Amino acid sequence: MLTDGFVPDEGYERAARCLGAARLAHPIVLITAINGWNRPTVSRRVPVGSEQW
Repeated sequence: MLTDGFVPDEGYERAARCLGAARLAHPIVLITAINGWNRPTVSRRVPVGSEQW
């Protein structure tokens, strides 16, 4: 399963306090990009660590 849930509100709020809105956007964009790359790979059932493309 790709996800078991979402980031709890407390975790998000803590990150927002520590990083600020502009800096918090950077890891969110990175996470979104990585998820975008992973989903097609998972749907094709490519084995973990495989170099098959």
